[in-house]
Amino acid sequence: KNPLFPFFLHRTKLPPRGTIGIANWHENVEFLYFTEGDATILSGDKTIHIHAGEIAVINSNEIHSLVANSNISYYCLIIFTSFCTRNCFDITKDYFQPQIRDEEMNRLLEELVSICMSRQSEGQHGMTIAKNDITDTAQILSIYSILLRFLSILYQKHKCKSDFSTASHRHECIKLAITYIRQNCERDITLDEISGIVKMSKFYFSSEFKKITGYAFVTFLNISRCEKAKHLLSATDTAISEIGTQCGFSDPSYFTRTFTKQYGISPSEYRRKKKV
Repeated sequence: KNPLFPFFLHRTKLPPRGTIGIANWHENVEFLYFTEGDATILSGDKTIHIHAGEIAVINSNEIHSLVANSNISYYCLIIFTSFCTRNCFDITKDYFQPQIRDEEMNRLLEELVSICMSRQSEGQHGMTIAKNDITDTAQILSIYSILLRFLSILYQKHKCKSDFSTASHRHECIKLAITYIRQNCERDITLDEISGIVKMSKFYFSSEFKKITGYAFVTFLNISRCEKAKHLLSATDTAISEIGTQCGFSDPSYFTRTFTKQYGISPSEYRRKKKV
């Protein structure tokens, strides 16, 4: 909301097997600077094993997700595309190394954190988010200088040839499938139906879907149903068995087992914690 604050910065901590961003994508390029632990990131066709001291780069519109392999802590920086275009370049048109170890970039990120994270608020998933209420001209200019230096090093040392052309069609098909699943997860969607929509054979679709998202089609469908159930559990007083039915689970006990396996907590426990 603050036009002088052209980025989003937050810190996240996750326990082992904790996840962030089940197969999502966005236009802005995202930087994840790990300060503790290690994680596995699926980004496009790549599987990245990232460790403390390294930066993961999520390129523009790449489907990605993250799973913690241990207790992890990382800073997420998203520099808005509008800031880049105001400075005469379009970061969404370029492609960068997905895994970076660069001491100067780390130092710049730590400097940015020291300026911004003293002002913070709580967000979802255990995030602490930098507030965008800095108005001091000297601090704003320092922030801009850090961002531009950070991007300068990124372009000088870590820009590489794009693989968008070879992956684009397959990824667009998988994005279409993900969107369709999320919008229709309460129905009994079949593999034949979804592969027909994206115009792939069901065997090729199954293989590509697992490769890009990290999940088999049925698993992803159930996760999407559980995500919808989480919202209904916290936002309504509807009976838990009815919520399971509304989200596409025909068997209440299967709903409970699936939800508990995914989040490590039963639907009733989740509701109880959200009501506190």
